[in-house]
Amino acid sequence: MIRTLCLKILRILAGILILGVIFAIVTLGVIEIHFPGTSLNQIIFHAIYLDSSFLATYPRLIFLVLAFTTVLTYLTLKKPYLGIPLLAVAAWVLFTYQPVHVSEIKEDKPISLLRQLWLSTQTTSIYRHLAPTPTITLPQHPKNLILIFAESMEKNYTDSSFGVNLIPHLSSLAAQNTTIAGYHSINGTNWTLASQVATFCGVPLRVQLRDKLGPKTQHFLPNAICVPDLLSQAGYYTVFAGGTYLSFVGTDVFVREHHFNELWGRDELIAQHFATQNDIGLEEFGVNDSALFQFAKQKLQELAARKQPFFIALTTLDTHFPHGYVQSFCNKTYNDTRDAIKCSDKILHDFITWCQQQPFFKDTVLVVMGDHLMMSSSDIHELLGKNTRREPYNLIIAPGIPLPKHIDRLYSQMDWAPTLLDLLGLPSAHKLGLGTSLLREDKTWVEQVGPDAFEQELIKNSPQYKHLLGL
Repeated sequence: MIRTLCLKILRILAGILILGVIFAIVTLGVIEIHFPGTSLNQIIFHAIYLDSSFLATYPRLIFLVLAFTTVLTYLTLKKPYLGIPLLAVAAWVLFTYQPVHVSEIKEDKPISLLRQLWLSTQTTSIYRHLAPTPTITLPQHPKNLILIFAESMEKNYTDSSFGVNLIPHLSSLAAQNTTIAGYHSINGTNWTLASQVATFCGVPLRVQLRDKLGPKTQHFLPNAICVPDLLSQAGYYTVFAGGTYLSFVGTDVFVREHHFNELWGRDELIAQHFATQNDIGLEEFGVNDSALFQFAKQKLQELAARKQPFFIALTTLDTHFPHGYVQSFCNKTYNDTRDAIKCSDKILHDFITWCQQQPFFKDTVLVVMGDHLMMSSSDIHELLGKNTRREPYNLIIAPGIPLPKHIDRLYSQMDWAPTLLDLLGLPSAHKLGLGTSLLREDKTWVEQVGPDAFEQELIKNSPQYKHLLGL
């Protein structure tokens, strides 16, 4: 009787194990089909920060995962001569044959999922080279900083593959001011929050399942020294605002951890009557960019009246994949994300022009950057795929600061962190994290070791990085 009970328990445990393995393989496969080009790091990060509101926006994906898991589990347990070969082929294709690109660009040397798993078991020494904490001394006339993360905004939207320049206003602004070329999309910097971490802190966003992070996490990179930390210590008043709800994938924990005096998201903007339910645009995900910039105008006037240097970071949303969101006052020509891009071009231009007309702007640096490349699951990815060299859009407007019109460097998103500090006239901070100011002659990590080698090092494990995570 005991032997029968033990065998029954073993069969149940084996069934649970088989179910778990099949569920993992199917989930990774569906993600790769639905979100092609997603790295293992990005999959793990979003898995540990999943919430019901995010899952509710992808009912088809959930159905496919449950359906394929059920069928494969049934075949494996009841008809193993069919199920096991199917499972083996699926695992082989997913882990070895199908290359998982670590960025939205089709790299010459894509890193397979199996190799990413292998690299994540190794240790890198690269974080031993983190820049020491800079000492910030404000100049006599400190500059304010307005930073705009423009969702999925690329330079390539001017390309002939679209048949028309989708961003004529932003193109004109870039031609009149300063722009930087030479970007490389690096694992851990190529989705919105990862881009913000890299831009603020000069390090990638790198997590593993065993890191014990998740929705209940109270700290987010607590031991990293970031731009808002340094500016806050120096006497800046800091504001973070975006159209999405702040708690999405731990954004609120990260920005609160790093000394933003004010945090604004979808719910806060609506609660304080800067936006209404009618301003919610992208599948209930957040308020539209017009509402965000109306808030920003009022907030900037308040900040200017404080007679204290300020830093405000704004995150747009309307051009988010897969289809974007088109404001009611914009025309629809293509019935895809191109309409949202054209509309965003005008909204961004109007806000930047307004800023330039304000008295405070003579003492202000304004930076616009695409937070990452347009994701592969966008409805215009086929058009973007024609370009072998893709870079996020960027723009620097810095009145009174002598800058070249065009800077051409090999760099990653992490190099923006010290570049922002350098633009504010804080020369002691020309390095931050793994970033190097693009206004200096010091070589970036991408220039020193090359993008492929740099990429692979950042996939590896690191005790120094775990210290940044507070683990």
